[in-house]
Amino acid sequence: MTVFDFPSKALIAPDAARDIARGARLSAMYGREIGPVDVAKALVAAKVKYVLVGAHAANGYSSTPRTTVDVDIIASRSDQAKNALHLAFPHLTIEEHPFVVRFMDSDHEAIDVIKAGSNKLFSEVMKHSRSVTLDQFPVTVATLEAILALKFQAMVTISRKIADRMQDATDFMRVVEANATIDLPLLETLAELAFTGGGVEILRHVKNARAGKRLDI
Repeated sequence: MTVFDFPSKALIAPDAARDIARGARLSAMYGREIGPVDVAKALVAAKVKYVLVGAHAANGYSSTPRTTVDVDIIASRSDQAKNALHLAFPHLTIEEHPFVVRFMDSDHEAIDVIKAGSNKLFSEVMKHSRSVTLDQFPVTVATLEAILALKFQAMVTISRKIADRMQDATDFMRVVEANATIDLPLLETLAELAFTGGGVEILRHVKNARAGKRLDI
């Protein structure tokens, strides 16, 4: 597949390990005690296949890490992941939803286990990952194009809260701006799994983000 290069505002290429770790530390400062490494260790010990997504993963591609409430993963076997995480974090309350198994810590989300089989894009993202070493432990993280496709799906889902969609749009723009090289054919293919026509739409959003324009979502 062809890789297209664009001018980028980033002075320094994103360092995934550095920026995911920074984001995790920022989140810990706000009382979010469970981070990506904690979740990864529990899943690896139980031999559960997973990939880190959400804000923690996006931090690795944005050069501007931010805090986040929870750790988001996609798991091929959500029941197996649920059991492993329940064993590791027995104080968390479990909520079952159609697309996700949610672990709650009193009033906030702590871990979201996204069910790979609940969505074509989620399932495909499992095939697009890389290993990043955090605190001397390997964590499986979604690739740049997979993160953009997931953020795109989230920001255009009208059933979600507008504030959450706007945050996803901000994450999308920051990731686009920070990466001079994006595999656009792959990105288009992944976004098409979100919905028919998604491939064309995500390329339009990338173009607008490159131009510094507001995303129309």
